[in-house]
Amino acid sequence: FETSKAENIIVNLFNDSYSSENGVLFNKNKSELIKYPKGKKIDSYTIPEYVREINSSAFLECEYLEIIKLQRSLQTIGAGAFYNCYNLEKIDINENVIIDSIERDAFVNCSNLESFTLTSLNSLKTCAFAGCSKLKVVNIKSNLKLNGQRAFSNCSSLNNINIPSNASLTIEDEAFIGCIELKKINLPNNLVSIGKNVFKNCESLEAININQLNLNYCSYDGVLYNYEMTKIEYYPSGKKNYQYIMPQNVKTMNYYTFNNCPYITNVKISNNFEMSAEWTYMFEECKNLTDISINTNNEKYSCEDGILFSKDKTKLIKYPNSKKETSYRIPNFVINIDGYAFQGCINLKNVIIPNSVKSIKNLAFWKCDNLTICGYTNSIAQKYASENNIQFQIIDKKFGFASDVEEKENAESVGQEFVSIEDLVVDKAKSPTVELDGQKVATIKIDRKISIEEVKSNSYIQNQKEYNLNLKVVDKNGQEKDEGTIGSKCKIQLLDENDEIVAEYTVIVKGDVTGNGYSRMYDAFQILKDAVTGQKIDDIDIQIRDYNNDGKVRMYDAFQYLKLALVN
Repeated sequence: FETSKAENIIVNLFNDSYSSENGVLFNKNKSELIKYPKGKKIDSYTIPEYVREINSSAFLECEYLEIIKLQRSLQTIGAGAFYNCYNLEKIDINENVIIDSIERDAFVNCSNLESFTLTSLNSLKTCAFAGCSKLKVVNIKSNLKLNGQRAFSNCSSLNNINIPSNASLTIEDEAFIGCIELKKINLPNNLVSIGKNVFKNCESLEAININQLNLNYCSYDGVLYNYEMTKIEYYPSGKKNYQYIMPQNVKTMNYYTFNNCPYITNVKISNNFEMSAEWTYMFEECKNLTDISINTNNEKYSCEDGILFSKDKTKLIKYPNSKKETSYRIPNFVINIDGYAFQGCINLKNVIIPNSVKSIKNLAFWKCDNLTICGYTNSIAQKYASENNIQFQIIDKKFGFASDVEEKENAESVGQEFVSIEDLVVDKAKSPTVELDGQKVATIKIDRKISIEEVKSNSYIQNQKEYNLNLKVVDKNGQEKDEGTIGSKCKIQLLDENDEIVAEYTVIVKGDVTGNGYSRMYDAFQILKDAVTGQKIDDIDIQIRDYNNDGKVRMYDAFQYLKLALVN
């Protein structure tokens, strides 16, 4: 009957196995409701008192049904019984109903259902109410066993779950995953067990509270622990505290404890903490985590610059995925990089891996989409990058500067060293920095004019040895500039103590055709001329003229620069 849209199902009175009443199909003694016809144009239906079981898919996709009334004799609601009943708004339940089991997918995608109340429910199976997007309130007056995964998954409006303090409760994996409006849940004193990822992606959840009489779990400041507070079970995703300090007796936690906690920026680990190898996965999608600190008395772990290491610092365990730095040099004392260590570090553009590193575990750089690994030829770093399709650059042995492996043959050379020729794009919106191997050595200062200034220290550190670097600026004609503005096609050179070029940057000032450091009306008219004539120009000239960065020089670019010139 799944494809039939008949309004009535009629059974001959002499049929030995089935019967019908008001066009609805039952077994012979009517203890089981087998099929309610899809095409029945009635908005309300009362389950007869003699029915003990609603069979699987009995009301599948009954689009006209808005109200269903359950009688006290009912014991079981079968798998997918009300699947895709999009217009079902209300389940009217006799207050004496004690349902033994609601099977898997029973009310999936009943997207207009707003509340559900039961006196007692012994078993709620997998995905029973999944996708009920308007379900706001669930009332359980006695016992509840969520012994199926994802029972209320993606109930995006669910904000109130009422469970009596003396009720017996068991919660299986992912029971409330994706319940984005759930702000608080009060668990009873008879909570027996709670599964994995129960509150994952509950982004509004601020507190998980539990009755003080519970002998299995406890809560403190809205965080759920085991009874002895030696293990963190769940930290609520919507808790608006920026720092979490572990209680000192905490030794362990679930790997999913901090899944998707966007408010946390700092976690301080207790001095008793110890954990299995997979624990770093717990910071998945903590989008603003910038610092991990630890009690100095901890015998297993240590921290440096907000990064978590083993006690002897030979293993790098976790780099906070929202640290602002775009480049990080792994210290020479590190031998191993743990799995998930750099997971989701979207700000990182370069990680420099020394030869001291002998092991990089799987998924160490998972979800680092814009990353380049810098390392030595034939190193573990190069092998890992190749096996995981990550861009790799070779480190120059003298200065640690990375030049593209694939473009090595085309690089300009000074003596035996390869020199990086890069473009430094300057605009009025920001002050870009000159960096060597991830270390800032100068900044471009922008005010009424554009000039270069050295930062506090223009030294560069490689392998614990300090190199003094000098800055040299030459104009587009190759003449050294001692002062004044920096314009397009000027070059910034970094020189070592022997005045050998370590790195060279070609400056691009957006809109500055003349190379005087300003974008003025003359420049705009020159860009207009180039756009109209279609004259061929090189890549640097295109970048100077291309206002909207679409790779082409058009009249639009000229008019935009003209507008800026008039404003300034």
